[in-house]
Amino acid sequence: MAYSQRIITDTNKAPLIQVLTLMFLVIAILACFVRSGTKIHMIKRLRLDDTLAVLATVFAIGQSITVFAACESGLGKPFDKLSTSKIDTFFKTQYAANAMFIASVLCAKFSGTIGLRMMSRNSHKWIILTCEVVIGLWGFSALFVNFFQCQLPTPWDYSDRHRCINRSAFWTYYSAANIATDIAIVAIMVENARKIHTSWSKKILVISVFGSRIFVVPAAVVQIIYSNRAFASDDFTFSSWEAAITVQLVQCLAIFTVCVPNLKPFLDSLESGQTRVDDLRRQGKSSSNGYATYKPGHSGYRSAQNSAMASRARPAEAVDEIATSASHRNMRGDVHELVDMSNSRTAQGTTVTTEAKKESWDGQSHISHTSQTILIHQTWQVDVQSVHDNKSPS
Repeated sequence: MAYSQRIITDTNKAPLIQVLTLMFLVIAILACFVRSGTKIHMIKRLRLDDTLAVLATVFAIGQSITVFAACESGLGKPFDKLSTSKIDTFFKTQYAANAMFIASVLCAKFSGTIGLRMMSRNSHKWIILTCEVVIGLWGFSALFVNFFQCQLPTPWDYSDRHRCINRSAFWTYYSAANIATDIAIVAIMVENARKIHTSWSKKILVISVFGSRIFVVPAAVVQIIYSNRAFASDDFTFSSWEAAITVQLVQCLAIFTVCVPNLKPFLDSLESGQTRVDDLRRQGKSSSNGYATYKPGHSGYRSAQNSAMASRARPAEAVDEIATSASHRNMRGDVHELVDMSNSRTAQGTTVTTEAKKESWDGQSHISHTSQTILIHQTWQVDVQSVHDNKSPS
């Protein structure tokens, strides 16, 4: 069977578009796969922001497939050398690709804002909700305009500009709003990271990771430039090859940047209730939303259940009293949940650190100094690990 080699020439940019489209798609899929796998491993489920990231990737896959079909129908080739059937197929594939591109970017942006809202302070959540409303209006209005960009019954055929909207103005508005919302998301994230109680080196790390979305901005600027250049040309198919590549780049970055914080749990050392899972995993516990829970098979599971119920039944007077009473009830480390704390005890800060000795099952005692810091939310839930000090009475 003869193999037809496709060569990139001055009049055929279709192979270049296909290669770059496939490369950007693979990057987006891998990023989404690692994000989802990390979340399932850490918290045993996918949250709403993770589901939206997966949905954005699904739309990106569909968009890339239509771009491949558009290349087979004339994208990247001179318009005057195409047959009527290929021209009609080209317009239809562009119509579908643009709709899925808008949907993909919208889902990725919602994923980023919802994830940011889950981690933000209460004073910032209304700002993020406002940003989400603006993003929703922007995205759904763009989908509506794209669906009815030209007169029915052929809204995909923009060969006659007199029967269509000003596509150059529309896509300029779309990309400009995309840039503005991304800058707003990054600004909110930086403000939240700036108020984290940790070293500046870790703050810069958090800002660098979560603020990587800023790289979408220059890509969107390039998209505006090449899209307006394509709209000004009468060669609809060949003049669009540069704009088609920038669209793939923007789509890939929108998905990749929302997955970057979960590619590797390198924020385990950050003392926050959502990301502090490293110590819990080493102690044989699982974590849900940053709080420790023993696995059913773990030795402290039953005692943790009993001690948690007991701690809710009485007022929280002092952390050391809780730890002392817990050591008499159980020889091993327990998890206690404090429903409330006195103002005199909580005025100094919002973290509790315990260090104690632990005795192993084989009777050989060893010292295990652990420092576990838990971010206290408004419910004032604190995990206190207490142990039995195996010393003979003096």
